[in-house]
Amino acid sequence: MALRGTDDGARLVAWLRSSHPEAELIAAVRGHLRQRLPDYMVPSAFVVVPAFAQLPNGKLDRARLPEPGDGLDHVAPANALEAQLTAIWQEVLGHARISTTANFFELGGNSLSATKVAARIRRDLRVKLEIRSLFSHPTIASLAKRIADTQPIDYAPVTPLPAQEHYALSPAQTRLWVQDRLNAAQAGGPLPTSLLFEGVLDVDALVRSFRALSERHEILRTRFVLSGNQPVQQVLPPGEAAFPVEVIDLQEAEDRDAQAMSITARERLAPMDLGTGPLFRVKLLRLSEVRHVCICTMHHIVSDGWSTEVLLDDLSTIYDALVQRRDNPLPALSIQYKDYAGWLNRLLAGPDGERMKEYWLTRLGGGLRALELPGDVEQPAAPSWKTWRFELPAAETTALESLGKRHGATLFIALLSAIKALFYRRSGQEDIVVGTPVAGRELPELESQVGPYLNVLALRDRVAGDDRFDTLLTRVRDTTLEAFSHPLYPLDRLLDDLRIKRVAGRNPLFDIGLTLQNQRQGAVDRYAGQVRIAELPDHDLLGADTEAATDFWFLAEPHAEGLAIRVVYHAGRFSEALVQGLANELTSVIGEVLANPGVRIRNLTLGQHVLQAEARQPTVELSAF
Repeated sequence: MALRGTDDGARLVAWLRSSHPEAELIAAVRGHLRQRLPDYMVPSAFVVVPAFAQLPNGKLDRARLPEPGDGLDHVAPANALEAQLTAIWQEVLGHARISTTANFFELGGNSLSATKVAARIRRDLRVKLEIRSLFSHPTIASLAKRIADTQPIDYAPVTPLPAQEHYALSPAQTRLWVQDRLNAAQAGGPLPTSLLFEGVLDVDALVRSFRALSERHEILRTRFVLSGNQPVQQVLPPGEAAFPVEVIDLQEAEDRDAQAMSITARERLAPMDLGTGPLFRVKLLRLSEVRHVCICTMHHIVSDGWSTEVLLDDLSTIYDALVQRRDNPLPALSIQYKDYAGWLNRLLAGPDGERMKEYWLTRLGGGLRALELPGDVEQPAAPSWKTWRFELPAAETTALESLGKRHGATLFIALLSAIKALFYRRSGQEDIVVGTPVAGRELPELESQVGPYLNVLALRDRVAGDDRFDTLLTRVRDTTLEAFSHPLYPLDRLLDDLRIKRVAGRNPLFDIGLTLQNQRQGAVDRYAGQVRIAELPDHDLLGADTEAATDFWFLAEPHAEGLAIRVVYHAGRFSEALVQGLANELTSVIGEVLANPGVRIRNLTLGQHVLQAEARQPTVELSAF
């Protein structure tokens, strides 16, 4: 099952009931699963038990399942540095016991958890470790040797600002405030999340839980006003902040599923006033005594996809305590988003900000060409976007991930390389830039925060027809890991630095985007009191505005059957048939490079190795309600 850890949410753990020898059984089961599932669907840990503990009702007692180790012969830390690194890995990966010879990525690590490890190393060891070092030194023993040769640095944590009437905006908030003033409806507005509550729900306790969230996270009771001619944020005291929770009873409605969907759609479009608020609202739809749908809507200026997961974790914890007549167990937060905004503004104004600026000017200077892929639709006056969905089968997804690993890369980097190869073949352009979102939470103290931390990076690579695909993969790996080491420089500030003119309906830096959703972003059921809380599908976990104004944005989500890919495309320029053709060509590219990683990019046929990818039209499952 998915076990929630302390980092990016969940990892897969298997508990086996057996009397067979543990080592032999785990090896056999792991080998069996690896032959049939992608690597990311194979549990990162196995625990063998003689019997499963049960609750009085006969169900599995999850709380009494033993903690997993790393499944390897244990090698203890040889020195103090290895002991410190072991503690960091245990915290991030959620393992109770880790060998110093265990591979970080075999333990369930990914780019996001690598960022968390690097952040903790910076805080605890005062060492600046680039993410790529974890790829080249993936064990505690090898990483300790790498760190021992590194000079210490100063660490500047986020600290609380003194109380004042108003506070400066972060660069992301400034961008979203300007968009709101310009009425840019296609981006940056409400961010809704739909939850299904199954079980006997204590509505009063739920309402009090949401109000406790508003008290805990100041950003949820913040409004945005002008001070002179500058936008600022004002934090309202808990008693002054309006926080409506509307309960709508649909039990007697014959078409309650359709009504629930209609209400959800209206919530997505309902405007929010940044100057008056509230910028966090909740609607609870009662479908039956044991089934409720809760629609939580926040403006992008106060939240992002990671924040949604933080709020759901907090909500389930608080609700569980309240229904058991206990106090809220969550400790008060030491900092708030306004404190981070001040910290980031100071960072960008100092030498670190200048170094980040220099890096991105070097990477993206020299002029950028728009993607010259002819559209096949007459462009309307107002831009619009639609979605096409398709599946990459499990076998090919597993093989693509394995190809990446052989070159020190992740599934994300391998997929990104295939997309760049595709658009080179489609357009003939050698300069390919792809955008991707990053969490922007570079410090450990930001992981439990709510706010618009997300940033978007532009990943630029040269692609030539004579390039072998494996050479391109290595180049894309280096570009990506370097960019991930410079994640905080704001996109809008970079546009000003590059003196790039903004054009309505187009992204000034890139026309293609890619998001690979990881386990933090996957829907993991939560349990509180007698209620199961499940996230309903089709809400964007990283922030819907990341896809806006690009020609194509690929959103890939690993699951048991392979890789589910959504393509959000500019429907004012491209037809569904053209996008379906691109999807088929991408599967063809993947099939060809898996068959021959050394294939020259110009020799990719875009059609002779089309995989059996299942196309799926956008749908909403009524049964989800």
